[in-house]
Amino acid sequence: MGSVGVGRRFVAVVGMAGALVAAGCGGALVSSTSGGSSDAGKAGEAGEAGQPEAGAGDPCGAVDTPGQARTLVSGLDAPEGIAVDATRVYWIGGGGVMTVPRCGGAPSLLFSWGGPIQAFALGPDRVYWVGFVPGSQGTTDGVVGWAPLAGGTAVALVTGQNDPWAVAVDGTSVYWVNAGDWGSADGTVMSQSNGTVMSMPLDGGAPTTLAAGQNFPDGIAVDATSVYWVDFGDYGLNDGAVMSIPIGQAADPVMLASGQPEASAIAVDATRVYWSCINGVAIAMVPLGGGTPETLGGWIGQALALDSTSVYWAGLSSILKVPLDGGATTTLASGLIEPVAVAVDTYSVYWTDQGTCPGDGGACSGAVMKLNPK
Repeated sequence: MGSVGVGRRFVAVVGMAGALVAAGCGGALVSSTSGGSSDAGKAGEAGEAGQPEAGAGDPCGAVDTPGQARTLVSGLDAPEGIAVDATRVYWIGGGGVMTVPRCGGAPSLLFSWGGPIQAFALGPDRVYWVGFVPGSQGTTDGVVGWAPLAGGTAVALVTGQNDPWAVAVDGTSVYWVNAGDWGSADGTVMSQSNGTVMSMPLDGGAPTTLAAGQNFPDGIAVDATSVYWVDFGDYGLNDGAVMSIPIGQAADPVMLASGQPEASAIAVDATRVYWSCINGVAIAMVPLGGGTPETLGGWIGQALALDSTSVYWAGLSSILKVPLDGGATTTLASGLIEPVAVAVDTYSVYWTDQGTCPGDGGACSGAVMKLNPK
């Protein structure tokens, strides 16, 4: 399971579109017989014809309007990250992780933590998270912890981490990336390339460094055999990378793709690795064992999620999807302020929109939203 968390590296795109396409995520564009893009559920409008009705086996069908984006929670102050399980939706906010029933209802605080939380991942009965200790004065005050999925007290597993950025879990371990030290004061170099990929048992113990010397590692994912991550690289240098390393083996990291323009998020299925870039073409893929990277399409992506047919991601002001094998990009929702995270279940797609908070102390406009069917 991959991480859900913040999007602080989502930057405005500048320059000519042609130059960005040339430096886009992945490699050659996957051939599309359908081409172009389509719109569904745009800003609450009806979805495309032929979609199944919301609620076909979904208990939320009685309250979700088919093809219309629905706000589950509004008035939030910059919500970040999102995850969903069989009954509830989760996001970062309120000084910890918040939750709401996935069909709607009253939001509640799952757990609080005195310091900032960067990202979280759901385990069977726990939420694992990375952030900073209360009163943190620097990036080396990072912490990895957990809290009961049913709610309760947050527990720190390890401290002293250097800017922990993303987290993933499997049946035995928690995995995370430490971004490492930021670069030069003039901003010409973003990373000092001392990021690390780490693991430790779910109940705690000695942390293990799986990979060191990484160029600002960002998203992380895990499957039964390997850990995968993206190195964000430096702004504008197209030196990001997609990496993997076997679990439980003494091995060097494997570079699955190089030359990526600010790679941001990552997910895996049974055959391929998918990732997003926040500068240029948004979504790309490569076989798990390596090969020629291919671009699926889109434009400007950070958070992403998978189901058995499509990749979903958050764009500049919209939620989009594209088939796993390539094809037309579909806009599921548009007119958003700043979507930063996306998740899917069998029926719906969910996202957080950071919104805005007026300087005069008025109500914030951040929201947790969904679209059924996806």
